[in-house]
Amino acid sequence: MYTLAHNKLTLLLNHIKDGYAPNTIRAYRADMDEFIAYCAANQLPPLPANPFDVANFLLHATDSGVKASTIRRKASSISAIHRLSYLEDPTKHPEVRIAIRKVNRKLGTRFTQAHPINHDLLERMLAVCGRDLQGIRDRMLLLIAYESLRRRSELVSLRIEDLCIRADNTSTILLRDSKTDQTGEGFIITLGVRSTKAIQHWLE
Repeated sequence: MYTLAHNKLTLLLNHIKDGYAPNTIRAYRADMDEFIAYCAANQLPPLPANPFDVANFLLHATDSGVKASTIRRKASSISAIHRLSYLEDPTKHPEVRIAIRKVNRKLGTRFTQAHPINHDLLERMLAVCGRDLQGIRDRMLLLIAYESLRRRSELVSLRIEDLCIRADNTSTILLRDSKTDQTGEGFIITLGVRSTKAIQHWLE
């Protein structure tokens, strides 16, 4: 039963992968793998799942040290996989909704937001970058991230062939993949002299 559930999950994710962001596909797989393992350990059907089993799985997760937002994401993954498999969504059942309310009350719903990097902090981070290859790379990434306000996943998607250095020593880069660009059209990022020189140094 559980091998079949894993196989169905793999087939489904392969089918939808071009329509969803890679991070979404990874979350679906990780959360469903965990849920299927929970069902296997307790001899429960994972697909389709019983709403009471889903509720117990979510409540059980509160003892694993994760945040309430992570448990809500697990519920969302279970919901999505059922809907995409044309199965009844167990998370719409009142028992699951009650379980999520219990999770929120036990763990809290407040999230910790990362502190923004201001200019002073940036300079301190740049100051500890070494002169070796790793330090040159880190300096370039810090400057691009600070100036362009790009996410980590967006930074690593940048391509050398999409870099255009201007005569005034500034540059532009075509950002192909972005969470906010769901259609994949891409858009141009403009970088100043300092970031451009850091890129050139890294390429050299």
